[in-house]
Amino acid sequence: MYPTMTRRVNRLTLMNRIRQNLLPHLARPGRGFWGWLALQVMIRRNQRMNGWGVDLLMLQPSDHVLEVGFGSGATIKRMARIVMSGKVAGVDHSEVAVERAARRNWRGIHAGRVELTFANAVSLPYEAEQFDKVLSTGTLYYLTDPVVVLQEIRRVLKPGGRVAIMVRAPAALKKNPVFASGQYPTYEADEVLGLLHEAGFEQAWIADSPPDGTIIGVMGVK
Repeated sequence: MYPTMTRRVNRLTLMNRIRQNLLPHLARPGRGFWGWLALQVMIRRNQRMNGWGVDLLMLQPSDHVLEVGFGSGATIKRMARIVMSGKVAGVDHSEVAVERAARRNWRGIHAGRVELTFANAVSLPYEAEQFDKVLSTGTLYYLTDPVVVLQEIRRVLKPGGRVAIMVRAPAALKKNPVFASGQYPTYEADEVLGLLHEAGFEQAWIADSPPDGTIIGVMGVK
């Protein structure tokens, strides 16, 4: 085998090993190196998408805000800088994510303005009509029943409350070797819109996307 071909085979073997080890942790980061790496991937890949989702929600200082699937907790911290007299809550079904996000947001938690909970989004641990705004970024692909989760989001929203669902466009995700395996579904904008309608959001729309078209944002109002 020629040296160039050998290097190419070795590189493909390495990528396959990375993909096999990383995939289980993308949906639920666990302990150890691969869980840590999954959270770093989320921070890097979702930073711009998270920022756009926060902008779309037009947060106010007195809002009560929920993030479903907060991962590293970076967006929780970002929202807490805006919501100074309200509250920012978050749920994630990864204990590791909750622990690391709590360290990142310890000041807000200590001040009583941030609350992070280990929970599954199919049954949000809140009474009805608790939140003004809800954000979910890059989590839709990992949900086994997205309509149930969206119904739960609608339940905890106050009347007139707003949700922002952010995902990467399928064309952008399929360039990613992790998603190229087909293990996780991808969603076009009209498919996300359809899920919101199915969950009971009669008023929902596709937000204007960034010029490169790699990010999809869909809004709903209760």
